[in-house]
Amino acid sequence: MTDDYGYAIRIWNDAIQNQLYDTGRYYSRIDRPWVRGNKILFVKRVWMFGECIIGYGVVDKVMEDWLIDDKREELYLKRNRYILCMVLRPLIRFPRPFPIVGTVLEDEPRKHAVRLNGYEVDEILEEAEEYQETQVGLESVVVS
Repeated sequence: MTDDYGYAIRIWNDAIQNQLYDTGRYYSRIDRPWVRGNKILFVKRVWMFGECIIGYGVVDKVMEDWLIDDKREELYLKRNRYILCMVLRPLIRFPRPFPIVGTVLEDEPRKHAVRLNGYEVDEILEEAEEYQETQVGLESVVVS
């Protein structure tokens, strides 16, 4: 990545994390220029480790609420005031959460929908992948 960008998104709780990894979809209330190919880092507070990257996904498709044709999903979006759905493929879950200490995200107060340049995203992912490799027998899990 040279002149593209990605985002860090906060995963607030286990229910959102489970929905994300079960469906491969992330629902958002945030209006950003989400585009196909964006890498999305998932940040979650993990007991004992603090803020960590728990995985990432690559945006395959962005569907605004009025483009959803599934009635149940449409109702879900309206009920929760989401404005869009991002389909993420591939979707990677790290078996070992990667602490954000020492990354550009450490000093970012929000850690939600934070735009990062391509170099920053690649640097964080490279460190996170190396971190995964430090544990014998653990590999990233490709969900979709």
